Parts: sequence; structure tokens; C-alpha cells
Amino acid sequence: MFFFTNNEYSNSDFYCYDWQSINYEENSQTKKVAKFYGKLLAYIIISREIFTFQTINLIGYSMGCNIIKYCLLEINKLNEKSIYSDIINNVIFIGGCINIKIAKYPNIFESIVGKIINVFSKTDKDLIEYNKTAIGLNPLETKNENVEKYQIINIDLSIKNIKQNDYIYQIPNILFENSFLH
Repeated sequence: MFFFTNNEYSNSDFYCYDWQSINYEENSQTKKVAKFYGKLLAYIIISREIFTFQTINLIGYSMGCNIIKYCLLEINKLNEKSIYSDIINNVIFIGGCINIKIAKYPNIFESIVGKIINVFSKTDKDLIEYNKTAIGLNPLETKNENVEKYQIINIDLSIKNIKQNDYIYQIPNILFENSFLH
């Protein structure tokens, strides 16, 4: 399992980053690693060899949303004949440290057949310092001809005064309230 954390005492199988070491610049090591694992995830999903599933839901938390972003971009690149357009059902971004500009990625959600849920908090102090335009601070764009056809749901947790570490406690509620655990 690959994950990013802001807890300096956590371990993961591959890489572990704390907030001080995350660099969001285009050619940073953080972004290169996310691109690599996003592409790897895309190939694993479309191969249907490892997992024998009908559809899959992708859930990204914090920097893990980067992996989903690059996975979606890679699937769309490989999906010229729309043969992979039925694999990804729902995508949930929780406190995402990423930017998704529809103008830059007009077809990023093309391979998703279900909901696209963005859970954000405008009061996330950690994210405000890190990336003011991240989807973890802002709703996903819904008033655009490229996204109107998708089921985009923005969930604002600003009233709960959430920070990056607090999202982990909200995940079961988010999943249950949006019919993922029924």
C-alpha cells in the first residue's frame, strides 16, 4: 500500500512523506512518485487480471488523490475506443492536495460512470499553507460544459473546522451518507 502521511512516525511499504517534505512543484519527487503509481494503478485496473471485478470505486485521501488523478488521466489516454469506460464506478476525493483544472484536463472524468465526490474544508489550515487552490479547500467545478454530464457532489466540511488529520475520522460517515456502505 502506498500512502502519504503527515505523521513522521508512520511507515508505509514504499514511501512515507511528512508535510514538510512535500513539494508540489511539477517535477518534484512527490509528483513523480504519484504519477508513477497512478499509471501503475491504471494498468492494474484495466488489465482486469489481478482483480476480477465488475466495477471499482477509487477513494483518495490527501496526497493519495494525486495517484487517482494520474490514474484517471492514464486510463483516459488508453481508452481511445471507450473499452474501459465501465470499470470505474465512483471516485471520492477527501481533503485532496491536488488541483484539477477542467480547462487543463477536460476529459479527466470520462472513464467514471458513477459519482465524483469531493470532500473539502475551506478551514483546513494545513492545506491553506500548502496549496490554496487544492480541491481539498474548494468545490470541484460544476458549471462547465465538460463537467455538467458528470454526477459531481461537493461536500463542504468547513463548519466542522477540519484539518488534514481530522478527515480520517470522517471517512466512515462520508461513505455511509453517500450510499457506499449501505
